[in-house]
Amino acid sequence: MRDTLDSLNERYLTFKLGEQLFGLPIEDVVQIIGIQKITPIPDLPAYVKGIIHLRGDVIPVIDVSQKFNRSEIIYRDRTCIIVVSVENMLFGLIVEEVDEVADIPLENVSVPPKIVSDNQYLVGVGMLLNKLILLLNTSQLFHENDFMAIVKKGNHE
Repeated sequence: MRDTLDSLNERYLTFKLGEQLFGLPIEDVVQIIGIQKITPIPDLPAYVKGIIHLRGDVIPVIDVSQKFNRSEIIYRDRTCIIVVSVENMLFGLIVEEVDEVADIPLENVSVPPKIVSDNQYLVGVGMLLNKLILLLNTSQLFHENDFMAIVKKGNHE
């Protein structure tokens, strides 16, 4: 597992879901946009909210809170969409609010506790100014089946 930690970037975009902080590698983040009209697509998991049109690209959007089996995000003024690049494709992640771009030195990152060792999304736990930040693997947010379903349906719109 140390090899996994050694490959981690030290810069993360942190965001909140409730009181919990999560971090995405900054290299995966394309941009942050406000909530906008999302066109629903039928027959997808509940956490897939639909697609948006952004500067010529059709981008599937998921509710990260629902993806993590939490309640659906109630859109507020700080709710936003983090546009990320996964395997050269763009996806939108709806989060309650973006916190900051944080530098988390590798010595402040621990392997996930054994209780969550089967969690494919979590690659580490960062500590920054007495805050715990769950560090995510962006590409693992999309199961292969989910990933293919989103891409295929989004490309047919």
